[in-house]
Amino acid sequence: MQYLQGVTFPHQSLTPKEWGALFENVVNDGILKGCAVTASGANVYISPGVLVVKGRLIMVAGTVTEETTPTYSDGYGRIKVCINTSNESTESVNHQVFIVTEYSSSETFPNLTQDDINDSGTLYEVELARFQYVSGSISTVTEKLPIVNSKQKQITYGTADPTGGSIGDIYIKYTE
Repeated sequence: MQYLQGVTFPHQSLTPKEWGALFENVVNDGILKGCAVTASGANVYISPGVLVVKGRLIMVAGTVTEETTPTYSDGYGRIKVCINTSNESTESVNHQVFIVTEYSSSETFPNLTQDDINDSGTLYEVELARFQYVSGSISTVTEKLPIVNSKQKQITYGTADPTGGSIGDIYIKYTE
């Protein structure tokens, strides 16, 4: 009986759950490349790029246009990226990953469902962006999903002492 089984070796394969479990322990949910969220009128646009959600790689192959219909002309909306592993998929169409838009009169939204889809769970949601409507049009967009492992640190400067930030950020303080 063989007790060790090589998985990332020739003629072996990993299931999506195994790949997801591997990546979720290396990379947090976030944007690997692109996927900028912008808005015009009541439409939200997601540019091409790559996301990591619960260890699963998701490619946005072309610009996504989400035509929103706000419930409140002065309210809020959010776009969630959802993975439902109980949905069927084929080689040409993946029905397991999709976008959902939600609306609220306030900045409060229902909690996200975050089952362990790399074990026995079936639904995992992340918030990609949140936006505010004023008179039925989107006035501000706040991206919620961070850039993963960004090599570019934040660089700020000014005459005041630095506040906030993250380890590795650069702050240049100068005097006049």
